[in-house]
Amino acid sequence: MPRKDPRLERRQELILAAVSTIAEHGFDRLTMARVAKTAKASPAELRKYFRDKKELLAIARGEID
Repeated sequence: MPRKDPRLERRQELILAAVSTIAEHGFDRLTMARVAKTAKASPAELRKYFRDKKELLAIARGEID
């Protein structure tokens, strides 16, 4: 069985944390800091995977639709 890429798994965890944050606080209150807290990550770790809040929000919206 092929090994899963840990970076892809972590990215998906961060996206799910964004979706959870949106569910709890709404789109307008989504912040990188809130997502980081939900994901037990640092804002710097989020920036390794997503350029900015706008990119993370676009991807998270895709998960919701």
